[in-house]
Amino acid sequence: DGESVHGDAFDGRKARHVGILALQVYVPKRVVRMDELERYDNVTEGKYTRGLEQNAMAFCGDREDVHSMSLTVLKQLMELHRVPPDAIGRLEVGTESSLDRSKSVKTTLMSALCQDGAEVEGLDCVNACYGGTQALMNTVAWMESSLWTPGKLGVVVCADIALYSPSAARATGGAGAIAI
Repeated sequence: DGESVHGDAFDGRKARHVGILALQVYVPKRVVRMDELERYDNVTEGKYTRGLEQNAMAFCGDREDVHSMSLTVLKQLMELHRVPPDAIGRLEVGTESSLDRSKSVKTTLMSALCQDGAEVEGLDCVNACYGGTQALMNTVAWMESSLWTPGKLGVVVCADIALYSPSAARATGGAGAIAI
């Protein structure tokens, strides 16, 4: 509805109502239909569509990666929910994907937040399926702690690209990102 998310989330002294105020989802436009993948993998009809209850699996093209998906979903969250960059005090990323194993996704996302002298705490939680959960739990703990900066919001971005070679795991791959 475009309503600003930081109305009564804090009272100037401590965080109140710590929880999820807004969530934005990004899924790449490229998909493979799971019934086609069943035929291609020569598995029993319905193994992916009924067994995993999947109709399609999103994947990235050559012009998209975990950094671009994360930037897109963060920008969408900030624009749609009117979150100004200076309202964010913590930015934490959960992923198991990286571009080159050296530059964190959070470093890339800071380009969307950077202002002169901006101080935004946070890091990348790199850990398979648990990275996003840990990033969210860390951010909630920050908001409930004495380290929280009064009046600041915590943002969590979870993004991943899971690619598997031909195997039983391939149907559980895919790509996407969320910002909370």
